[in-house]
Amino acid sequence: MAHRATPPRWLPKWEADGWIGVANSRPLREVVALLRARSAPTTFQWVKGHSRVRGNDEADRLAGEGAEQAAPYGPTHAPPPTHFLRQGASLASLTQRIAYRGIMERKKYEPSRKAVLNVDRAVKAIREVTGDLHTPQALWKALRKDPVERRVRDFLWKATHGAYKVGGFWRNVPGYEARAQCDVCGVEDDLCHILTKCTAPGRAEMWALAKALLERRKIRVPETPTLGLFLGSPLLDLKNEEGKARPGASRLAKIVLSETAHSIWKLRCERVIAWEGQHKTHDAVVVDRTWHAAMDSRLLLDQQMTKKALAGGRVMDADVVLRTWAGVVGRAGGLPEDWVDLAGVLVGRQIHDLEPHTVAGRPRA
Repeated sequence: MAHRATPPRWLPKWEADGWIGVANSRPLREVVALLRARSAPTTFQWVKGHSRVRGNDEADRLAGEGAEQAAPYGPTHAPPPTHFLRQGASLASLTQRIAYRGIMERKKYEPSRKAVLNVDRAVKAIREVTGDLHTPQALWKALRKDPVERRVRDFLWKATHGAYKVGGFWRNVPGYEARAQCDVCGVEDDLCHILTKCTAPGRAEMWALAKALLERRKIRVPETPTLGLFLGSPLLDLKNEEGKARPGASRLAKIVLSETAHSIWKLRCERVIAWEGQHKTHDAVVVDRTWHAAMDSRLLLDQQMTKKALAGGRVMDADVVLRTWAGVVGRAGGLPEDWVDLAGVLVGRQIHDLEPHTVAGRPRA
C-alpha cells in the first residue's frame, strides 16, 4: 500500500480522536469498515512510490483520472457496515484543541455578503496583476502564511469580512449618523474610500512611498491602488518576462502592500478616533516616518526570524531574507553582501539618508 499513514498504524489515534482533523476521513472510514467486515485477515505491504511497480503505478494513474472527473450525483457502491466503526471521540483522549476543531468542522460556515464581495474583488485584482486565477480558499490559506505578520493578518481578515465599524454602519446608529461620512472628503467613509480614495494627508503619500519602493525591484503596481489589491496581496506570485517565479520580489510585494494598507488604516484611526473633534491631520514628516517605521519593523522581524534563539522552531533561511529585501535596504557606512545579522539596516532610503535619525521620537542607530 502506497500510503504509510493508513491503518493499522494511525487507526487507534484517529478513532480515539473521532476522526477529527483527519484528511479524507470519509473514504478512510469506509475502507476500515469494509476491512473489518471481511471474515478473512487482511495484510498491508508498503510499496515505494514511482518505483516502476506496476500495481502502484496503475493505482496512481487511476487515482489521477478519478480526481479529474466530476463528483458522481449518486452513490457508487453500497454503504459500508457502520457498526464496525467506533462512533464519536474518546473522552479519555479528547483535548480542548481537538474538541474545538471538531466543533468548527461540524459548524456550517456561511460567508457574509461583504466577505463574498471582497474576496471576489481580491481575486480579480490579483488576476489583473499576475494573470493567475485563485480560489477563495487560496486567499484564506495565504492569509495564514508567511510573510503576512499577525497583526496585519488580523486587519486584512477583518477588512475582508467587513468587520470594521465604518461607513454605512453608522447610518443606523442614532446620534452618530455623521460618522458615516469622511470629515475631509464629505463622502461615505467606507474601507474602500479610506484605503484608496481619501484625500486626507497620509494615504496618497504612503502609497507613493510603497510604489517607489516596489519599482526599485521592478515590481509594477497600478498608479491608483484598489481595495482588492490590498486585500488580495497575500496571493501575489510574481513572474519575470520568461515566466519564471520571482519568490523574493513576490514576498517583498506581499509585505509592502499589506503593511502599507495597515499603516494607512492606523493613521486614519488616529485622525478620526484619537483626534475626534480636533480637526487635526498628519504632516508629511509624520507620515513618512510612520511608513518607514512599519517597513523597518518588518525587516527587523525577518532578521530576528533567522536566529534560532529568537525564532525557536520556526527559523527562517537567511537567503529568504536576503532575496526579499535585496536592492531596497541600506545602512550608514555601506552594506555588505551578507547583512542579515547587522543592526541599523533601514528600508527604502538612499545611502545619504541613512545617517542616525529619529523615528516617532526614538533615535535609530
